[in-house]
Amino acid sequence: AQQAGLRGDLGTPVGLFSLEGAFSRHDDFGSGHAIRLQYRYSRPIENLAGVRRVDVLVEKRSRDFAGIETMRPSNPYSWSINARYSQPINFRLTAGFSGEYRTGRGGNVDRYAFRANATYRVRDNISLTASAGYERGSGVVVGATLFWRLGRSDTITAQYDSRYDDTSASYFHSPTRLLDTVAYGVEARRTDGNLSMNGTATWRTNRGDLEIAHRAGIDGDTDQFRHHRPCRRQGRGRAL
Repeated sequence: AQQAGLRGDLGTPVGLFSLEGAFSRHDDFGSGHAIRLQYRYSRPIENLAGVRRVDVLVEKRSRDFAGIETMRPSNPYSWSINARYSQPINFRLTAGFSGEYRTGRGGNVDRYAFRANATYRVRDNISLTASAGYERGSGVVVGATLFWRLGRSDTITAQYDSRYDDTSASYFHSPTRLLDTVAYGVEARRTDGNLSMNGTATWRTNRGDLEIAHRAGIDGDTDQFRHHRPCRRQGRGRAL
């Protein structure tokens, strides 16, 4: 497959406009094209020490548009339109809303979604994000994320997404020093009644990385282990 593209940016007093175009040719599926138009606007709100943001993205893809390493083109939607707006309400609260519309091709139906979200900074190192909206095919959807930073190296995250009845909690430790350190983390996730757990540890040295990971799952219907898989991976060195 071959691909070529062009991009142009235009900065104006009312925002930044970007236009991208790409053309592809696949030996088995012929030629295709993709066009993307993006608009971005941001303006500081001085009395709230925040930024008002507007993002609009319009994209069109032909049926046979393919990437360089694509074995078979897959473009189930021809047009896609996304719009987002957000701004701070006060020093701790930021709110926004977004919308998306995609036109399906072939047997794919059109998709649309609307969502409102808000992020509240409980403390300088703790933030809570909540969202609610509507999606075609899923109905009313809600979500929440809790992010807690413990010092400079440790983070705790908890998430919930009603679309897949997905709940997760994780802890990660990532030292600020890159070499001769060990980074590790654990995560537990429940999706549609199934429970999965995994843990990773990475030893980072000047000559390479050594990662050890352990994953396991429990089937919600049988309460038995669905898979149990330890693995080890070694990366290439950074320098001699």
